[in-house]
Amino acid sequence: MKAVDIAEGHTLTAGYSVGRADLDTVSPRSPNAFEAVPARSAALLLEAHRLRYQVYGVENPFEECAERREVYCRDKDAAVCRACPNGVEVDDFDRHSQHCLLLHKPTRTFVGATRLILPRKDAPEKSFPIQEICQDPLLQDPVRFPIPLMGEISRFCISKQRRQQIAAMAAAAPDSPANRRDRPAGTDSLRNMKLGLIEGLVQSSIANGVLYWCAEMEPFLLRLLGRIGIYFDPIGPLVNYHGVRQPCMVRLSTLLTRVGNEHPDVWAVLTADGRHWDDLLKMERDLLPRPMRQPKENRACA
Repeated sequence: MKAVDIAEGHTLTAGYSVGRADLDTVSPRSPNAFEAVPARSAALLLEAHRLRYQVYGVENPFEECAERREVYCRDKDAAVCRACPNGVEVDDFDRHSQHCLLLHKPTRTFVGATRLILPRKDAPEKSFPIQEICQDPLLQDPVRFPIPLMGEISRFCISKQRRQQIAAMAAAAPDSPANRRDRPAGTDSLRNMKLGLIEGLVQSSIANGVLYWCAEMEPFLLRLLGRIGIYFDPIGPLVNYHGVRQPCMVRLSTLLTRVGNEHPDVWAVLTADGRHWDDLLKMERDLLPRPMRQPKENRACA
């Protein structure tokens, strides 16, 4: 078994496997086929990095490796790419990130992963990738871009191979509860997967005192998110970062209020039927001055 260094002071062994104890927070009574699972154990953390490698190193082999500045090299006869020889995808921002996996509960298959990069207390100005690639003055304004309350959405991915595996299992047992509850190959299911990962980011934000999100997104993805009421505010012009990206940010309570006004069904998923919303408002009362707090009546879907 090979040792995999994914963070300072945090070395994983490639032999870790996910067991029952790793999934003790998953609700068996939830009607949703997909559930976000925080990667709090060594096995889950390694699974997140493996899944990222599957998406960024195998399924999309031309993505740049952010840590080594190399292009993924997937030869048809190679088992792994040269940029990620251990079959995991990592970078320096993993050292201060909260990782999340998306579980398909009927088949106990992880299909997606994402991370929320958290601010660095020792070097706030080096907390996020957006600080390296975006030169807009807004990032230097502690009021409009409050680094201690910020988190960057990153490595948001869903594996095509894992989706196909779930679809194959469902096709093999068309009358099974798993197949009746969800059809993993369909468009609706992919939408549910994305919403499940975003709900995981909301969870991670509340757990880590994050009230604002920033990101670098492809313009078409921003348009797709807008169709379900999820809007980000652009920061400056487009940049070249793993392709053309738009730096952007949003206050989490503002994002959820907009979603609730336009798509109450999406709001219910992202807030776990309002539970995350209540926690978020409490966190704002604790962390923000009174004039900046979100009015409770903005809870559009209460």
